[in-house]
Amino acid sequence: MRIILLSGKPKTGKTTTLNIVYDFIKQDGGKIINEKERLRSINDFKCVFLYNKKKVAIFSMGDFLKECIKALIEYSNQDVLVLAYSDIFIKLNLKEITKKFSYHCVIEKTVAEKNEHSIANDKDCKRIISELKSI
Repeated sequence: MRIILLSGKPKTGKTTTLNIVYDFIKQDGGKIINEKERLRSINDFKCVFLYNKKKVAIFSMGDFLKECIKALIEYSNQDVLVLAYSDIFIKLNLKEITKKFSYHCVIEKTVAEKNEHSIANDKDCKRIISELKSI
């Protein structure tokens, strides 16, 4: 499995960015394998697509370390996992764990200035899509 980790502090737009990635993939011809399933919060979700000839799982609940670990296990049979991750966890650094995968990419969440959140989220979405298309 290949990992794309969207890492950042809480409330920086990781989930919002992954919702934009979801919409982009859907509009760009991605075929839904497992429909978008809402998680604990109204915006967090998980799903699986067939995109760019690969099975791509998206898991947005990155502020809960235990849930991130469960997602690594649950989606280990997919080609790619796009995973939100809150970099506040000191005891277990997911960035270090993902280095063990054959392909891993850590994208640091762009920090937005006042009133520029949508620009930052779009920029990060484009980086994720670019990674998906290159692997």
